[in-house]
Amino acid sequence: MAILCEINLDREPDHSFVPGEAVSGVIKYKLSENLTFKKITVSLMGEDLLTVDGTCQNSSSDISNENYVKINNLILEDEKGVTFAAGTYEIPFSMTLPYNIPKSFDYKNNKDGYCINYKIFYYIRVKFVRPGLMRHSQSFKKSINVSSGIVPTLPRVPVTYESKRKIEKLFSRGENSVALKVTVDNSVVETGGRVQIKCDVKNDTAFNIKQIKVKLVEELKIKATDISEDVYDDLYSISLNPSLKSRGDTDVIKAVLDVPKDAFTLQNSVLVSRNYFIYVTAVLPAFYKNAVLKVPIEVGENNIDAVIARDTPPSYWDAMNLCHENPTWLD
Repeated sequence: MAILCEINLDREPDHSFVPGEAVSGVIKYKLSENLTFKKITVSLMGEDLLTVDGTCQNSSSDISNENYVKINNLILEDEKGVTFAAGTYEIPFSMTLPYNIPKSFDYKNNKDGYCINYKIFYYIRVKFVRPGLMRHSQSFKKSINVSSGIVPTLPRVPVTYESKRKIEKLFSRGENSVALKVTVDNSVVETGGRVQIKCDVKNDTAFNIKQIKVKLVEELKIKATDISEDVYDDLYSISLNPSLKSRGDTDVIKAVLDVPKDAFTLQNSVLVSRNYFIYVTAVLPAFYKNAVLKVPIEVGENNIDAVIARDTPPSYWDAMNLCHENPTWLD
């Protein structure tokens, strides 16, 4: 098909769109000869694609995908077809991103024998369909980046979590346990920021607890029904030496953990969730299960209350110039 096409956005090439923002621009296409079309559609699309390979080799994979945005603007529809003379044409467009959509995301990881590829992507598409039994069509796409903040579900004030690990020990009277109490200053942390914790430890055992480990863990959970693999990555860890030599000893430990710049909590994805936790572990002697406290945090920009009020985009009818009897882009 003799069509040359380019999709131009009103924003800078590196602009990141946010949910609720209008995506607008002009589609310019050139016909090198007379062509007849039965349908022309301009669409704003958002999709994701998940591939999980259980061998990390070239073998069959589990593949799933979902649509998050599917806005179709019908520019032309005529079963018999409309003939366009050779020449250059323009189609202005303006479509608004929904609010509850995930941000653009590209994840690859080889973990525990699995190759996991997950991508969330958005694009503008123009599709030209010609009449005839074969319904020959041609599409052109332009990718856009969507940057979405998070809707915090955790407290943004100091909050405390507690747990007690009871230890079974033969020929021992009284309680044998290790109590952990962790206070997080803010459970919602910006990407690339820091999270501060205070840990109170009480040793009600005869053991000498020599080490407390604190680590920041990323958890990727695959929610597809036919896949049940979770992937854990340690992002930051420190080891501390408490003073807990005998029964009744207590100690207060403070720690600051750096959050990587590429970390963020993934929300609104149907197939995958990505969350973050702080694990505080009191290391016990061999043959005893360690005392562990798992503390949730959320990572990302909280831009829900800071969506910039932008100029009101033109209506679809104005953008497409369809309020006139003869649209100018067909002249």
